[in-house]
Amino acid sequence: MKRDRATGIIAALLGVLVAVYAWMLPKSGIEGDIGPAVFPYMAAVMLIVCGVILAVRRQKEDSAPFLPEMIQKKRFLVITLVYVLYGILLWAVGFLIATPVACFVLCIMMSGSRKIAKWKLAVFSLIVTAVAMIFEARRKGKWGNGTISRGRKRVHPASSAAAGAR
Repeated sequence: MKRDRATGIIAALLGVLVAVYAWMLPKSGIEGDIGPAVFPYMAAVMLIVCGVILAVRRQKEDSAPFLPEMIQKKRFLVITLVYVLYGILLWAVGFLIATPVACFVLCIMMSGSRKIAKWKLAVFSLIVTAVAMIFEARRKGKWGNGTISRGRKRVHPASSAAAGAR
């Protein structure tokens, strides 16, 4: 199988998976609100359409084969296994343990023949986890609105000026 066709099939399958997960998202309770699933659905449609186009279009004779060597097949399977195990670990032990472990394993795999100290990879994995936690906390509104920062609520300047004018 040629690389484009395999990539297209994988992208289309991933798009179907994204669509299934988007379908399982809770619906918005607000009348007329598009809800949280719209953008995942859009991404799913783009993945499916582009994947199908890649999979069905005519392949060039000189296009590269998908994973031509055994070592590439092994690496692909191991990385896939790491991601599946990461998903299981997220469910079993949570984000704080699963993410640095998975990141560390992937860093070791991606470093290849380069001799990078394991402690540096561990520190990098912890930094990646911390950054992801910060972004998630900001996304959920638990940071920057007073719940984490300095223990007091922040007041918007316009609302405090309006309150003072009354």
